[in-house]
Amino acid sequence: FFIKRCFKAKSIDDKAGIANDKAKDILLEGELKNDLSGEKENIKDEDKALQGREFEDAHQNEQITIEYPDGTVARENFQNGLLIKGTLKRPDGTIEKGIFRNGLLNDKGIIQYPDGTIAEGYFQNGLFIKGKVMRSDGSVGEGAFEKDKLKGKGKIKYANGIVVEGIFENGLLIKGQATHLDGVVEEGEFQNGLFIKGNMKHPD
Repeated sequence: FFIKRCFKAKSIDDKAGIANDKAKDILLEGELKNDLSGEKENIKDEDKALQGREFEDAHQNEQITIEYPDGTVARENFQNGLLIKGTLKRPDGTIEKGIFRNGLLNDKGIIQYPDGTIAEGYFQNGLFIKGKVMRSDGSVGEGAFEKDKLKGKGKIKYANGIVVEGIFENGLLIKGQATHLDGVVEEGEFQNGLFIKGNMKHPD
């Protein structure tokens, strides 16, 4: 369990410091504030170095980086040992940024997947529920999402230039309109992504 703590400097008198707890193979490093002398400090207190709540309560306003044994890296602000705001990089290369609750994205955030797909907007218990998804193939989807697929009112602009908007179910348009590159607009009902009923308008 490796921790690198990045202390926020509070005055020009701050000095670089390092605390090494060899017994637990934990390294804490960064800027340590010394209000009395400004000299370098070495901290060795095995009883309090990592007592979870005591440690986090004492440094809630500091930026901390935690590297877990599985390769996950969490960085920025923690509370009671859990990331509450910052960046989480998972072993597969997925990067999550935003507000966290119980270790999962909640409220506003962004996820970048290994294939280049980016989801930006609002999350609930780690699931993307509303916002914009920019996929690696160049398509962009906007609206409400369920299990990473559009549901309800939304819009998709495909990489080939076709735009579909309206009501979606399981990621597919079921009612609305599709605008094609040649100017043709299909408006009405759709099934499996195909226009089945309604009006078709051709360019003048």
